Amino acid sequence: MTTHDPSAVIRLEPGPLDALTDVPGIAVGHYTDERVYRGTTAILTTGGATAGVSVRGSNPGTIHTDALGPTTIGGYVHGIGLSGGSLFGLGAIAGITEWLLQQGIGLQLKSALIPIVPGAVIYDMDLTDPMIHPRAEWGHQAAAAATNGPFERGNVGAGRGGTAGKGPGGVRTKGGLGTASLILPGGIVVGALVV
Repeated sequence: MTTHDPSAVIRLEPGPLDALTDVPGIAVGHYTDERVYRGTTAILTTGGATAGVSVRGSNPGTIHTDALGPTTIGGYVHGIGLSGGSLFGLGAIAGITEWLLQQGIGLQLKSALIPIVPGAVIYDMDLTDPMIHPRAEWGHQAAAAATNGPFERGNVGAGRGGTAGKGPGGVRTKGGLGTASLILPGGIVVGALVV
């Protein structure tokens, strides 16, 4: 029989903001359209960052995420876009990409500068007017609002129209956007943002 030694437990502490922006080099910004329960969130890694992906769900809406798979030579991003609006929300990702290009941020390929910005959308079309779609302007505004400090959580940006329990037999409940961070031994910071 073994006994548990409580003094051997490592207690991890959250970062100062308990947010994804505790990770150095990451900024987050939102755009929320006040006419509808819908918005866009930009996660910027303007210095570039290595990223990976695991796409879940029975009908995912994504753009450029295949380039982040473990069998590709990519995996390097300058930003990640998240949006409401189902497949129509993918248009907002273009605005994040355009904003990064205007800032001179991207992968230099001969004469072209290409910001690498994968993205994903959620289905929020039942909550409000399904004819008001995220546009590139939404992504542009989310990117322009990005900060590496505190940022809003809850019913904002891509989380504005978030719900859970949409499956057969599920009980639909209001969701949103959440974030957290932990400081690992040695000072490594791990952060997450979920819609």
